[in-house]
Amino acid sequence: MNYLIPLGGAILCNTIDKLASRRALSSSARPDAYLLVYQLACLAISFPGAIIAVLSPDAARRPLGELAPSAWLLVIAAMAAWSLYGVATFRSASVLDLSITATIGSSKLIWAALLGVVLFGESLSWIQVLGLLTVVGAQVVLQRAPLVRFGTAGTLYAALAAFALSMALALDKLLLESLSAPVVLFLGFAGSSITGAALNRQTAWLHLRRLAPSALRAAIAGSAGYYCLLLAMASGPLSVVVPVSQSSQIIFVVAGILVLKERVGIRPKLLASAVSACGAVLIFIGG
Repeated sequence: MNYLIPLGGAILCNTIDKLASRRALSSSARPDAYLLVYQLACLAISFPGAIIAVLSPDAARRPLGELAPSAWLLVIAAMAAWSLYGVATFRSASVLDLSITATIGSSKLIWAALLGVVLFGESLSWIQVLGLLTVVGAQVVLQRAPLVRFGTAGTLYAALAAFALSMALALDKLLLESLSAPVVLFLGFAGSSITGAALNRQTAWLHLRRLAPSALRAAIAGSAGYYCLLLAMASGPLSVVVPVSQSSQIIFVVAGILVLKERVGIRPKLLASAVSACGAVLIFIGG
């Protein structure tokens, strides 16, 4: 249970990150530009830790120069997954309420459970299966709510972000067997930064500079949350760590209603998030 302490830190930091990003994107409507500034800030924040880890390698980890070709394929795949997650999550956050994206994002519990079984040989108890079905029920509750408006593109991006995040976390867990957490953290941000730069070749520097203050605040919290999550995954099973972290989505919903004034469809949003949180609890208990 040593992973619960860093997991709590991840939940707190991710809540701050989501709130700051949603507030910035709802006013700027430039998700790709925000992605670049955010990821560059995260890259700069994570760089010192990565350098220290490389110069003082853990005895249980391999230096980058000694990685096998298969490990480098994992690095590339993880960078691609994080890039896809970054693009999808910020594009969905620019058009959908935080309370909606958080509930749609709970579908990553299903992906995490499947990846845990396929990649790490983890097994699912009948209680965990019941929890996964409960998460599916939360999606149905939210989608059928008459007062909650969905954009097709935003919904697809939110669902894609959930899948990409699950894949990125699973690949990171594999990489933690060969690399230290600060290095894995840096590589994830590096991949998203490259993608952000490619998407903003024609973006004026002035637009990027205007997004810098809000992106920096979110990046500090996001970097800390990501690092805490890596520490939790290093010692905890993926099929349990992700559900516990996902239980924070009910915090996202409440924060979106209270802080961001997302008042449309409050009851179905709260109901769907509560059902999803119950599913996360069942998955955790079953593990």
